[in-house]
Amino acid sequence: MAQTKIKKELIDASFGTDWIETIQTSNFTAEAGKGYFVNTTSAEITVTLPAGVVGTEIVIQDYAGTFATNKIILASNGSEKIQGSTDDYECITNNATVTLIYQDTTKGWTSQDVNKNLPPLTVDYLVIAGGGGGGGTYHGGGGGAGGYRNSFNNESSGGGQSSETELTLSSTTNYTVTVGTGGAGGYSSNGNDSEGNNGLNSVFSTITSIGGGGGGAYRQQPSSGGSGGGSSRQESAGGTGAGAPAVTSPVIQGYAGGNGFSSSTSYPAGGGGGTGSVGSNGTQGVGGDGGNGLASSITGSSIIRGGGGGGTSHPSSDQQGSGGTGGGGDANYSAQGGDGAANTGGGGGGAERGGGFYSGGDGGSGVVILRYPSDYFIHKPGTLTLSTTTVGSDKVTTFTSGSGNITFETTEQPTIAVDYLVVAGGGGTGYDVGGGGGAGGLRTSYGTTSGGGGSSEAALSLLTATDYSVTVGAGGGNSGSSNVKGSNGNNSIFSTITSIGGGGGGSYSAAGSGLSGGSGGGGGVVTGGPNGGAGEPNQGYAGGAAAANYGAAGGGGAGGLGPNGITSVQVDGGAPLSVNITGASVNYAGGGYGNCDGCAVYPTGNNKSNVTIGTYGFGANGVGAPNANPYPANYGVVIIRYPNAYTVTIGSGLTGSTAADGLDKVTTFTAGTGNIQFN
Repeated sequence: MAQTKIKKELIDASFGTDWIETIQTSNFTAEAGKGYFVNTTSAEITVTLPAGVVGTEIVIQDYAGTFATNKIILASNGSEKIQGSTDDYECITNNATVTLIYQDTTKGWTSQDVNKNLPPLTVDYLVIAGGGGGGGTYHGGGGGAGGYRNSFNNESSGGGQSSETELTLSSTTNYTVTVGTGGAGGYSSNGNDSEGNNGLNSVFSTITSIGGGGGGAYRQQPSSGGSGGGSSRQESAGGTGAGAPAVTSPVIQGYAGGNGFSSSTSYPAGGGGGTGSVGSNGTQGVGGDGGNGLASSITGSSIIRGGGGGGTSHPSSDQQGSGGTGGGGDANYSAQGGDGAANTGGGGGGAERGGGFYSGGDGGSGVVILRYPSDYFIHKPGTLTLSTTTVGSDKVTTFTSGSGNITFETTEQPTIAVDYLVVAGGGGTGYDVGGGGGAGGLRTSYGTTSGGGGSSEAALSLLTATDYSVTVGAGGGNSGSSNVKGSNGNNSIFSTITSIGGGGGGSYSAAGSGLSGGSGGGGGVVTGGPNGGAGEPNQGYAGGAAAANYGAAGGGGAGGLGPNGITSVQVDGGAPLSVNITGASVNYAGGGYGNCDGCAVYPTGNNKSNVTIGTYGFGANGVGAPNANPYPANYGVVIIRYPNAYTVTIGSGLTGSTAADGLDKVTTFTAGTGNIQFN
C-alpha cells in the first residue's frame, strides 16, 4: 500500500512547537506557535508578545543559563494582557523554559515561570529631625529647627544645599527608620536659667538628619544642631551673644540661630535657625524671629516645615519673636514658650520670666517621608507609626513616630483585624456630701456606640510577632478630707488607644467642683452649687452640678450625664454603656452617685453596687458625712477580640484570660501593664 505524505497545514491541529534555529541575542517580537532559544549573556532582552488565539503557545528557552544575571522581559503588544495584567513580566531563573499559553482576553498570555517586571526601587526621601527646645525662665532664645535633608524633584535641602541624590535600594532588605522627637524646653523652678534641649536625630537608611539646637537662656549658651539655637541676651549692656551654628557633618542641614543683644532698657534674645534661613538677631525692643522653613511637595502638596523658634525680649512692652514659617513656636513673655509643630521639626519658642517661672517651648517632632514606585509595599514593625497614600504612579509613606527596620516587598503586609474595648479606671469620690466619681473613659470599636455618645471607632490592623502595650488603669483614690477632691482614675491603654481616667468627685468646702476626666466627677456641696467636671469627647459625659443646699451630684458615665444634685436626696451616677464584645452584654463605666447631708438610703439607680465584679471603670460613690466608708472606684479593663486562628502571648506584669466566642477569641486584661504579641 502506498504511503501518503500529509502536510500539517492541511490539518486543523498542532504538530508541536515550531522552534526557530537562530539564537536570539537582542529584542524581538515573538510569533504564536514558535519556540525561541534566547541568549542574555550580554544584556537583558525584551520579547514582545503577539495578539493571541485561544490555546496557542510560545516557548522561550534560556540558552546560556543567564536569565538570573540578565533577565528576559515579556511585553504585551498593547492590546493583550500577561497574567491578567497590562504590566510587563520577567523571568529571572537560570536555564528556565518559559511556556506561555494564551487563555482569553481576560487573562491573556500566562505562564508559571514569570513574575511582574518591577521598576528599579529608587526611593526619594525627606528626613527632618526633631526641633530644639526654646530657652526658659529668663531671656530665652528660640530653638533651632531639626536638620532637613531632601532628595525629591530637585527641591532644596536645609541650609541652602542642593537636592540630594535618591537612594537605589533592594527589596526584602532591612532599612532603619527613626523619627526624632523634639527637645524639651528649658525650665527651672528656682529661678535659675535653663537652655533648651536639642532635638533627636531622624534616620532613613544611610541618611541622618541632626536634631535642632536648644535655645540659650540668660548666662546659658545655645547649642548647635541641624539648625542652631538662638542666643539669649548677655549680662553687660551693649553686649551681644552669638547664636549657635548649624552642624556641617555629615552635611549642612540648616542655618544658624540669631544673636542676642543687651542695652540699658531692653534684653532681646535671638530666634532659632530655620532650615530655609538664619534666625533673626534680637534688636532694641524686639526679640528675634525664628528662621523660616522650606517647602516640599513630596507628598503631592506643598508643605513648609522646619521653622526656628522665636526669641524673647524684656521688658513686657517689648515685642516677642515669632516662630519661623514651617512650625516654629512663638516666644512668650508671661507663659510657656510656644511648642514647635508636630512632624515639622520646628524649634520651640523662648520664654521670659514675666511674673513666674516658665519653660521654653518644646521642639516639634521630626518626620520621615518616602516616595517610591507603587509596585512595592513597605513592611514595618509595630514600633513605627505610618500612613501611605498614592500620588500618580508612586506611593508616599509618612512616618510620624517610632523607630525600627522596614523592608520593601512585592506583596502587601498581612494584618490582623482586632476589635477592642478600653475602659480607664473610675474617679474617686469627694468627701462630706461628696460628688460621685466620674466613670473611666470608654473607647470601643465593637458595636455602634462608644463612650460619651460617640460612634464606635475603627478596628486596629495589627501585625504578628510585634509587641503591643497594654495597661489597665486603677481607680482613683477617695478623698479623706473636706478640702480635697477625689483623685482621678488612671488611664488604660491598648496599642495606640488611650482611655482617660475618670474625674474625681468634688468635696464639701473649697474643693467643691468635680474634676474633668474620661467622664467628669460630680460636684460636691458648697454654697452656690459647684459644677461637675467635663468628660473627654467620645469617651464619657460630664458630671452633674451640686445643689446649693447639701445635695451632691452624680459623676458622669460613659452612657449618660451625671445627674445634678438635689437637696437632701442621693442622686444616681451617669448611666454606664452596655457592650457585648465578650459575647454577652455587660455594663461598663457608670458614674458614682452623689450623696447628701444626713441621707441614709442609697438610690435605686444603676450604680449603688458599683464594686460588683464585672462593673469595670465605675466611679466611686459619694460620701454623705465625715468618717463614712465609701466604696472604692473600679479598675478599668482592656478587652480585645480577634480571629481564633491567632494566639495572644501575654507578657509579664499583666493579668489576663482568653475565651472563645464563635469564630473569634476574646482576651480580657483586668490588671497590670506589659506587652502582648499575636502569633
